[in-house]
Amino acid sequence: MAIGADIGKVSFEDVHAHLIAVGDSIVWASRMASIANSDEAILNNLLFAALDGRTDIKFQCREAKTKAGEPFLAQSLLFKSAQAPG
Repeated sequence: MAIGADIGKVSFEDVHAHLIAVGDSIVWASRMASIANSDEAILNNLLFAALDGRTDIKFQCREAKTKAGEPFLAQSLLFKSAQAPG
């Protein structure tokens, strides 16, 4: 599974009896998911900024391009390995 994540305002709309989430963060989360490898979570800059500084996770920078060819930077979320006892 690959996950793209962002943070921001989301509105919900009823479109022909279907609940649709709308917002820039939805668009960017989709873009992040499109560049993620299997078993990877890719974060956009706003979510990265909110999580940066935590000691239990680390990040690896990822360069990519939108479908229109615009370059952007994202962060691959890496959990620090649990050390074996002993």
